[in-house]
Amino acid sequence: LKKLGPSYIEQCFRWAHKADPTAFLIYNDNKVEAMNGPNKNKADGFYKLLKRLVSNEVPIHGAGMQAHFNAGGVGERQRVPTPLQVKDQIRRIGELGLKVNISEMDVRVSKLEGSTELKTMAQKQN
Repeated sequence: LKKLGPSYIEQCFRWAHKADPTAFLIYNDNKVEAMNGPNKNKADGFYKLLKRLVSNEVPIHGAGMQAHFNAGGVGERQRVPTPLQVKDQIRRIGELGLKVNISEMDVRVSKLEGSTELKTMAQKQN
């Protein structure tokens, strides 16, 4: 950021598009999968960045979201987002004209109490 300036993300997409105009270009990040979820500020920043890229006619075609959930999550940042929060984030990004890719998804159960069978059941439900 200090060397390239604040427009470096836009420049990277433009350079990638110039190198291969047929490439499907995606901006990918983690903990951004839920609108109004546990990581609201980061998810909103992700959306605002994508919106700015689209409005500046940057060649971007999609958004990738890494979803790393903790079934035993406690505290504000460890809570699992609701399905509606994830749906709303996907919807608003889609409304920008971008494809949405869940690039990674896992549900950790290591912090849950109980048997392996109960942990597996909880993981399937999340």
